[in-house]
Amino acid sequence: MKERGLGQVVEEKKPEYFDIIIFQKAFKKFCQCDGKTRSEARSEILKRIDDVQKVFLDEFNDESYKKVVDLYDLASQLTSKLNFGFDHNLVDNLGSILLCFGEIEHELCY
Repeated sequence: MKERGLGQVVEEKKPEYFDIIIFQKAFKKFCQCDGKTRSEARSEILKRIDDVQKVFLDEFNDESYKKVVDLYDLASQLTSKLNFGFDHNLVDNLGSILLCFGEIEHELCY
């Protein structure tokens, strides 16, 4: 539920049509991180892929299908827990970039 002016409450629901606005927002975030920044991040992720997988371990350090990571929080977890040297702008935008342009398996939650 989302409240709009004058006390009106509007129910949020999944769109039933293709909306270009979502793509435009993701593309804008993609462009905010220049090619060099994206390339360095991609290289660091590939170089330290074993460390990246540690984000998906449960409290017993086992891989678990129950361990869910929010894409929008992934970059901040990589920088805080694993000391990845990501640019602040990339930390803010990596989730959107991966969601729109990354070939990753994800599930939308509403």
